[in-house]
Amino acid sequence: MQLMIPFEDPKIEAYFYNKVSDQQREQLLILREAVLTCGIDLQETLKWGTPTYVGKSNVCGLAAFKHHIAIWFFQGVFLSDFDGVLEAAQDKTKALRQWRFSIDAIITPELVKKYVKEAALNDLDGKVMKPVKKAALPTPNYIKSFLKGEKLLDSFNKMSPSHRREFIEYVDEAKREETKLRRLKKMADLLQQGLDLNAKYRK
Repeated sequence: MQLMIPFEDPKIEAYFYNKVSDQQREQLLILREAVLTCGIDLQETLKWGTPTYVGKSNVCGLAAFKHHIAIWFFQGVFLSDFDGVLEAAQDKTKALRQWRFSIDAIITPELVKKYVKEAALNDLDGKVMKPVKKAALPTPNYIKSFLKGEKLLDSFNKMSPSHRREFIEYVDEAKREETKLRRLKKMADLLQQGLDLNAKYRK
């Protein structure tokens, strides 16, 4: 595909040409061109390892998965979704919405532009769903016992409430005992390094 808008950041270019399959690249480049020609100036950057498009704040991003690609809208809850294509990324997602495309999907750039432009205008208008502050989540006794045995309970307790919550939910949501144990070991490894669960996704 011939690019209408060349890459300015080699790291972003590397994502498209080194991180995805040829077929995914063709689709993602169509989405990229639609985003960057939507009529609102958005900055192309790399966040969480994927191309992200920013106005006053994060507007949308692109990513490739095993069986599909997607464009997600950080404040997608405010979009009119006139074609009914958006879905929540997961049950607990509040503001984020994503639009998935199967590997053989035909992408209509003009339709994508409409969604991106609306999202960008919402961003300019300051439409943001503010996160609800969650109450402290009690640490299950089995996690306390494991961390105490690893001499990491103090390190865990010194973390911020949000980081403790991420670890607790990550371990406690596992259905099988062997999965819980595997996640506990990963948790211990991260704590030994002084890292939270999602440290690798943060700059």
